[in-house]
Amino acid sequence: MDKKTFLAACSVALGDNSPLVKIIPKGTFAPIDGRTDHGVPAWTLTAALAKELMADLAAADTDIVVDYEHGSIKAAESGSPNPAAGWIERYEWDDSQGLMAAIKWTDDAAKMIADKAYRYLSPVLLYNAKGEVKGLHSVALTNTP
Repeated sequence: MDKKTFLAACSVALGDNSPLVKIIPKGTFAPIDGRTDHGVPAWTLTAALAKELMADLAAADTDIVVDYEHGSIKAAESGSPNPAAGWIERYEWDDSQGLMAAIKWTDDAAKMIADKAYRYLSPVLLYNAKGEVKGLHSVALTNTP
């Protein structure tokens, strides 16, 4: 069994005021920017994998943060502040779209989204050597998917 953990960031568009937003697409997907440095040809999220992932997330002691421009990953090396844009409150599997989430946005983030200052979400995935999604580190508001 492969014990190495890999991280990936990809992007999905924010919806139009839906209570749930897609954070990880269903099926097999790859970065849209052409990167090939993630160690697998593509990532995969199936209903079965999502069920395991949602159970792990529900059992975790901390909520998953939605940050700005992957600040959770960059803060350690940059020393910059890492404010939350929101917190994921719950997850649902949508068989046509993928893993959906209800996000409680901060007032600042909600205003920026409404003003179209941010347009995309980029999840940071943990995955195995086969590219199967096994975890979620964080999600970022971004404009460079």
